Amino acid sequence: MWWLVPFLFGSFSIYGSKQMRKQFIIFAVFLPLLLSLVVMVGCQQRVETPPTTYTNNIVKEQDLFLEIVSVTSPIGKGYIATLRAKTEPQTYCTIVVYYKSGRSKASGLYPKETDSSGNVSWSWKVGTRTTSGSWRIVVTASLGGKTASQTTYFTVY
Repeated sequence: MWWLVPFLFGSFSIYGSKQMRKQFIIFAVFLPLLLSLVVMVGCQQRVETPPTTYTNNIVKEQDLFLEIVSVTSPIGKGYIATLRAKTEPQTYCTIVVYYKSGRSKASGLYPKETDSSGNVSWSWKVGTRTTSGSWRIVVTASLGGKTASQTTYFTVY
């Protein structure tokens, strides 16, 4: 770094004109700083967007709980995705998958009733023309006037 001193302070004319020193300072000092900042920002964006593969959030609304146990993520286009949830036995449950184009119309996404243990699952085919990205899934459970809703995301690549 000692060799930068004449360029930065202009004490030696043997190293060129003031214009050359300015250009050197821009390329030797500021350009690497700018590049490192761009790399740091790029890394932060990648860290902020990991998909939620499994959630263990339990929502209690009016004493009805709903837990999304798992969702297939990430998943490729054309493959079968599955979401598993748990709530009270014999509870009416719905699922809505939102893609860029809107609500999914996949055949496996119809209302279901949980089994005697409170388990419910849905499987559907991710369309071959589905846009890649992270997409929202909303599950709602209803039992005797009580409702609970849970949201998660899955990633299509």
